[in-house]
Amino acid sequence: MLDTRICLFDLETTGFGFEAGIVQFAHASFTLGELMNGGDVNVIATLVNPECPIDPAASKIHGIYEGDVMFSPVIAKVWQGVADRFHGADMLAGFNSAKFDIPLLNANLKRRDIAPVEGKVDLDVMAIYRRVTGNRKGKLVEVAEMYGVSHAFDVYGPHDARGDVLATALILREMFKKHGEDVVFNTNTIELPEDVVGLSSLYRDIKLQIEDLEKELNEIKKALLEKTDGQDLVETPYLSIKTQAGRNTIDFKAIVAEKGLDKDLELLKRFTKTSKPSRVIRLV
Repeated sequence: MLDTRICLFDLETTGFGFEAGIVQFAHASFTLGELMNGGDVNVIATLVNPECPIDPAASKIHGIYEGDVMFSPVIAKVWQGVADRFHGADMLAGFNSAKFDIPLLNANLKRRDIAPVEGKVDLDVMAIYRRVTGNRKGKLVEVAEMYGVSHAFDVYGPHDARGDVLATALILREMFKKHGEDVVFNTNTIELPEDVVGLSSLYRDIKLQIEDLEKELNEIKKALLEKTDGQDLVETPYLSIKTQAGRNTIDFKAIVAEKGLDKDLELLKRFTKTSKPSRVIRLV
């Protein structure tokens, strides 16, 4: 485990959707052993010319304006210098990286006919935080304070990619110390809170996820009804979707805990809109 190579990064952007360009790119590459040895985190960063206008609302957040990046390198040039670190990593990490930074980076690369970064384990520190605490909320600054690493913002503040990468790396280090490798690397593990408030928050969190799943499944059902004529479309160990005589049913098959576990686990299987399994939440 100690030789696991992690590439942790953060992006500041021209806007808030995946169509946005990149105006600042910061990353740090290290092994788990190097991180846990307590050494300095070497953050490499650059401003980026996004080749498109910057939304004033985004500039108000990160403080980067079009004049600041006018003569900066474009993302294709920046990527040439960092691609090997990303493609050579075992894991990509960040704060909300799974839902924002990674897909946004890949969208920018694809628009320039550059191969995206795929097949990497997402070590999303926000996701880890939410799962070990059961708390859906928590900005980077707040999580940094919780783990005692607010000093990461002493030089570069929040929403500066340099400060965000440093803070996220230090949070990750403290997570390994506090929760252990098994919990951190399995970002879908939840430590059940002992108090009523924490349990209630966790219950609401899972309930909202189930509601999101139902919405996704309804979209799948709609797409199936449009494309099939009574034929089975999907049959996997986890999900069965069939249409018959104009009716559509979705059957979840039980996932049984395998040997080696101390106690039974209750698993909730999540699916993306392409019907591929995406995530398991494990209650321990």
